[in-house]
Formats: sequence, structure tokens, C-alpha cells
Amino acid sequence: MNSKLRKRIAFPADAGRALGGSRSRGRGALAALLCCAVFLGGCGASLAPKEANDYAAELLEQEKYTAAASAYAKNIEKGYFTAEAYRGLGLSQMAEGRYADACISLERSLLAVERQPETFVRDVRLYLAWCRWMHGERGRAIDIYSEMLLENPEPEVYFLRGRLYMESGQEEEAAWDFSRAAETTEDLRVFINIYRVYADYEKNADGSRYLEQALAFAGEAPENALDRALVKYYLRNYTEARKEVFAALETDPQNAEAKFLLGRIYLATGDTPNARATYREYTNNAQSAGRAYAGLLACDLMEKNTDEAQKDLAAAMELPGASKNRDLRYYEILVYEYRHDWENARRKAAAFVLDFPTDEEGLRENAFLASR
Repeated sequence: MNSKLRKRIAFPADAGRALGGSRSRGRGALAALLCCAVFLGGCGASLAPKEANDYAAELLEQEKYTAAASAYAKNIEKGYFTAEAYRGLGLSQMAEGRYADACISLERSLLAVERQPETFVRDVRLYLAWCRWMHGERGRAIDIYSEMLLENPEPEVYFLRGRLYMESGQEEEAAWDFSRAAETTEDLRVFINIYRVYADYEKNADGSRYLEQALAFAGEAPENALDRALVKYYLRNYTEARKEVFAALETDPQNAEAKFLLGRIYLATGDTPNARATYREYTNNAQSAGRAYAGLLACDLMEKNTDEAQKDLAAAMELPGASKNRDLRYYEILVYEYRHDWENARRKAAAFVLDFPTDEEGLRENAFLASR
């Protein structure tokens, strides 16, 4: 991935969210199990199949990738949850940058599928496509997306294949996929993500028409003022975007989404004091604190104040559910990156893409850091 794509700070709260599934979690429920596993000798050696599978999953959750890989390998030997075990092994290998091994494990997971739900199969195929891409096999990654689209023409997968076509220099094929994604979705984020791919390759004019489509899609209805504001924000028409935000706030003065977008507009126009003040309003709000701290971290990084960013990140990660918060996890990567702590940045990016396998911003960061 070209390093010039790293020039700006991204705001992932709207356009950069995951377009697919995430890894399941069970941290609290396994605390006693882990203690029991240590007592029994570690690595889940004496555990029943379900407990052994949960034990390996917890190691993966804790980013103990080597131990997780070992636990999953033992489960495979014993025939415990084979499809899940190969998937977990593949994810452990993927997190360590062992993409060739991960491809083999994920393919074996698909071969072992019996009664797993379609969501499981989709999840594994998305990871496999990513690993193929990172292993330098873009064509095979595209083939995976193509097979998925034959079975279910999802706009998200059209977008992902289009992005890979663009990466491969196949602009006509990318344009067709982006067009299909836009035709089959009602999600403004898809339109915005398509624009951002074009913008990354300095083809803003080609991408801007998708923002115009999103604007037309939002229409003129008063209740869609916030949608129009978001699109105008990406069109860099900040004056009009602000008007739309204020229109939304007239209808609902407590609209947190409108306030957060207003903070982004302030920051985009260099008004960090007002941006900070806007985000600070929500740091004590249980439902919005995570996004508020993400906004503050954006302010910190915009000002290149890495010490303040570290403080805000520490406070943010103490919030309940912080480990599952996409925005905080993303800014955690950026804070390490801006501090030139490349090892931790790479580790956090690898963990991020395990949890959010189709997240555009996360994939971009992981690809960038993999080349450092």
C-alpha cells in the first residue's frame, strides 16, 4: 500500500465502520475456566471439547497468538470443533503476519464445515480473502469475493472486490463493482467508502459522483438533514454541512450524532478548541463516552500532542466495553503509530483486523504497518 495514503487523520465513526462480521468474545465467562486450565497444566490439555475451544478462543482474545495457535493445533489433533479450530489457528497465524500458513488453515476450516451457520462461512472467507491479498495473491482474493457474489450479491462484497481491483490497477472492473455496490445498498457509508477509495488514488472527481448520489439519496426531507450534513462534510463543503447540522439540532437539541459531526467539522476547519469542547460534553455519558474520547484523540493527534493522546487513550480504555469499541481500538493503533512505537502499533492493528475483518480504515492501517 502506498505510504502517501497515510497523509490524513481519518474519522472512522461514520464512514469507516466494519462492513462485515466480528469475532465473538467471552472474556468474563471464561475467567474461572482459565484458572482451572492453569491448574490442570495449561494449554487446555485436560479440558472437554467445548472448554478447550473456549480456552483457545480466550488466548486469541488476549492477543497471545503463539499460545492460541498451539491450543488450536491441539484441538485439531483431538478432533475438537475442527472447523472452528482451523479458523482460530488461521487467525492466530494471520495476526503474526504468517499469511501463507493462515491461508492453508482457513482453507482447511472451510473444508471442515459441517453444521456451522452461513455467517461462520462468510467470516472465514472474508479472512481468507484478506490473507490472500496480504500474501500477494490479489487474483485469488478477487476470486473469493467473486464466488461470494455469485451466491449472494452483497453491496459490501462488491465494495471489497472493487477496492482490490483498484489496488490491482483494474479501474474499469473497480468502477463496475462500485456501481453495483451503490445500486444495491441504502447505506450512505458504502457511498462514502467508495469515494474515499477514489480519493486515496487521487481520483476525487471519479469518487465525488458517489457523494452526489448519496446526497440525492438523502433527499430534501428535514429528517434527513444529518445525512446531508455527513455527505457535505466529505464533499468538504463545511459551511453547508454546518448549516445542516444546526438544522438537525433545531429538531433535536440533544442529538448526539449531530454534535459529534459538528465536532468533526470544527476540527476539519482547524477549530480544535470548539471541537474539544463539543467532545468533552459527552465524556461522562455512558452511551457516548467512547466516541467522545475518539474525538478527543483526533484532536490530540491533529495537534501532534502525543502525550495528551496517551492520557486520553488511557482514560478511554478504562471505559466499560472499550475493548469492543471500534473507534477507540482504531485510535489506539494511531496513538502508537504517532509515537513511533511500531511494534505495538503492528500488534494492535493485527488484533483490530481480527475483530473487524472488512473495516476499510483498519485494513489500510494494517497494510501500512505491515510494510514498516
